[in-house]
Amino acid sequence: MLHPAHALPAGRTAFAVGMSDRFVLGDEQRALDHAQQRMPGSPAADPESTRGVLVALAEGPALAPFAAARVGFPGANEAGLGYSGQALRGDVRHAFEWGQSALSAGFGLTGRGFGQSALDLPDTDLSRSRGLGVDVPILFGYRTDADLISVWGGLRASYDHWSGRVTLDPNPSFQLSASRVALGPTFGISVGLPPFWVCAELELDYAHVAGALDRPGNHLDTKIDGWSARPAGALVAKF
Repeated sequence: MLHPAHALPAGRTAFAVGMSDRFVLGDEQRALDHAQQRMPGSPAADPESTRGVLVALAEGPALAPFAAARVGFPGANEAGLGYSGQALRGDVRHAFEWGQSALSAGFGLTGRGFGQSALDLPDTDLSRSRGLGVDVPILFGYRTDADLISVWGGLRASYDHWSGRVTLDPNPSFQLSASRVALGPTFGISVGLPPFWVCAELELDYAHVAGALDRPGNHLDTKIDGWSARPAGALVAKF
């Protein structure tokens, strides 16, 4: 997200350009490694490979560019639009501000599957699948005088649903239906002098991912749970 708990003043805008990354951990990383090492031409019915494909689709671990624009509205309200790693997210939020401290609550809507995946899985084509998700971030933050330094932390809950056709082997493609439910903390810091700030953020989440793949004569159900970490950084200009 790369924004502090305080909302922008009415009429003020912010533009951010940077990078984000995502690391999957534990069982998710092992399943992804297995899928990446699968021999070309081997059947897709291998449960561990299928779990790895689900991780690649729903978690999307990869280095990606980040770009966002935000605008403030009267009453400590704010709206934003951002892109990062095949995902386009729009959000609105309201901040309860007490001088240098603030608590904000927001609602985001994300479309997923824009652009080509950076992950290379044998015989796999995920480009025809799309996802739609919602998230609710709650942040508490503090900023110094003149907004030179801002720090924030909070929780973010999210739900995503994926559908479409995926290819996992040389045989006909599968019809996919998958969902991801996640919850985890996020922490961030912003340092700078007007009009430029450098922001860094780390988001951790624990996710449950479940999916079904269907084609004539072949049905696969799979699920996986695990932690992921998403660091991000950006240069932000406010006007």
